[in-house]
Amino acid sequence: MNDQLMEKFIETDYSNMINYIKFDSCSWPIFNLSERLKFIETRQIFIGLEPELLSHYQLTNKHSPKVKFSISYVERNELICYFEIKQIDK
Repeated sequence: MNDQLMEKFIETDYSNMINYIKFDSCSWPIFNLSERLKFIETRQIFIGLEPELLSHYQLTNKHSPKVKFSISYVERNELICYFEIKQIDK
């Protein structure tokens, strides 16, 4: 999934249809996220022997400002191996 497609998905008004989506065991190249994202934290985690980076962001839906999403992803070996979008407010 490329940058523009992911950004379009995140910014589309799915608030009444989808409140959680997870991509597990993926191998996506690192991509640029929307400038509208609010950075929460990045920390190093270990799953097995390999160090990984877990990043958390928050995004407000541009169609419905009361709706917020948590965006988390895990980087390993310069690839995104886990990506999650979860609605946190209505």
